[in-house]
Amino acid sequence: MQDPYSGYQPERVEYSPSQPVMVQLPSAPVRATWVFMAINVVMFVLCILKGMSVMGNARGDAFVLIELGAKWSPLMDMGGEWWRLLTATVLHGGIVHIGFNMYALYALGPTVERFYGSLRFSVIYLIAGIGGAWASYSFGNLTGPSIGASGAIFGLIGCLIGFFLSARSVLGDFARQNLRQMLGTAAINLIIGLSFSSVIDNYAHIGGMLMGLAVGYGLAPRLVYIADWFKPRIEAKAPSGLRWLSVVGAVGFILVATWFVHNQRMNDATSVALLENVYQAWLNAR
Repeated sequence: MQDPYSGYQPERVEYSPSQPVMVQLPSAPVRATWVFMAINVVMFVLCILKGMSVMGNARGDAFVLIELGAKWSPLMDMGGEWWRLLTATVLHGGIVHIGFNMYALYALGPTVERFYGSLRFSVIYLIAGIGGAWASYSFGNLTGPSIGASGAIFGLIGCLIGFFLSARSVLGDFARQNLRQMLGTAAINLIIGLSFSSVIDNYAHIGGMLMGLAVGYGLAPRLVYIADWFKPRIEAKAPSGLRWLSVVGAVGFILVATWFVHNQRMNDATSVALLENVYQAWLNAR
């Protein structure tokens, strides 16, 4: 990805071609990224202390992850443990799993947080993570557990797509070029996920990316060209309060969609019987 702080000339603005234009993109301090990385690492260490193997390939590893909060439909539909939509996003099934995800968060997080600030970054990250877990719950394996921060990380990709979409009219070719790069990155990662669909939760990736795109576009800083004769510049303005309705809409969608899927599932005798059997087996095994 190109350096977002490099100079360029926007399209559809009136200034002298020989006159430089100052670009003042947002550059908030990076804090939340490190906090989320630390939480993921601490939870991974806790999993190891609880008995999970470092590589995540031992027989009892799934039990540890489910006990600590993996997304698992039997405990959600039959036990009402909906908090798992959040806790699943901070659990990882081995050193390779957390290594890939933390590297991706390290690569993407600071850029998004500088653009959006810590508060908006945190909101986008959490909603994307929960949205990814919801997509996995709704469309994934009915009795298979799901974990990982990849839904939230794909949400950061979607967020950057939303940012450059909102900036096209001001940044011109620069925004379009970065937009193509982010779309390419998303496509490549989704193709890789489809190639390893037996171990990668593609529903979580797609759900997280779409949530990140929707909320990221809504909360994106608005770039404005200031036609000052002595100092023409592009400045970033905070989004209006109404833009936070994108957050309300995303949260509302997750709540309503979860309620709908749960009720549809509970009205299906086959699904209920399967979930009940697995749920009882879990209770007996504890």
